[in-house]
Amino acid sequence: MNSTHTCTENLEINLWPKSEQQHRLKTKRPKLARKNKGGAPKGNRNALTSGFHTAPARDFRSRIFRVLTKVRLDMALVKMEMAESKARDAG
Repeated sequence: MNSTHTCTENLEINLWPKSEQQHRLKTKRPKLARKNKGGAPKGNRNALTSGFHTAPARDFRSRIFRVLTKVRLDMALVKMEMAESKARDAG
């Protein structure tokens, strides 16, 4: 039995489905390349789990910077008060 049928206009129509592999090759779309946004790829066992850029380290540094900022502000206030008291004592 012939798997194709010829129409009156000489167009061949395939009556039987193509093999599974040929079908996949025709219908499979190419994957679009994704832009790397940095960091370890998904599933990477070498992903960063300790060190300078981990969440606990960043949290620690932010706390230290907050304390230092507060100390600097307090020192500026103390210097202003000392300057005012010297001005009052001199005047």
